[in-house]
Amino acid sequence: MKTRPLLLLLAPLFIFTAVAAQLAKLPDAPLPVILAVSPTTQPKMEFQLEREHKFLDKQNIALFGVTALMMTGDAITTQRVIYPGGCGNRYVDCREADPLVRPMVGKGWSGQLAASAIGYGAALGTAYLFHRTGHHRMERISSWSIIGIEGTMTAWNGYLTAR
Repeated sequence: MKTRPLLLLLAPLFIFTAVAAQLAKLPDAPLPVILAVSPTTQPKMEFQLEREHKFLDKQNIALFGVTALMMTGDAITTQRVIYPGGCGNRYVDCREADPLVRPMVGKGWSGQLAASAIGYGAALGTAYLFHRTGHHRMERISSWSIIGIEGTMTAWNGYLTAR
């Protein structure tokens, strides 16, 4: 196996591992709090899934930065694949996989930049919507999901161009 495709497939894994190691140093959510303890009643448990935090805290800034890096990698590799002769295999469909942004991406780098900006804005907007409604875990999960999807697409595009 060539070194380049292996590197492109393993690069997102190394990035995720480095980010996860940094995020592991941040404080965890607090444990359940026992309220209203009296001898006549059962103790009530109140679960606090994620404590309140500012939208642009350390963890979100790191997640949004990694999201931007993954989207940049996806944009670069997508343009390499859809450029004439990019994937070099007549049995593989060499076009943008997302039908919603395919017309924009086909216009070259200007369309690719517009599609990436819309996608990045949608990712941040989704996280902010979850933050404002108090769904802080979903806020983090949505960011991690976008990072995973973009990293996978970057690796796949790199694999196609290396063939």
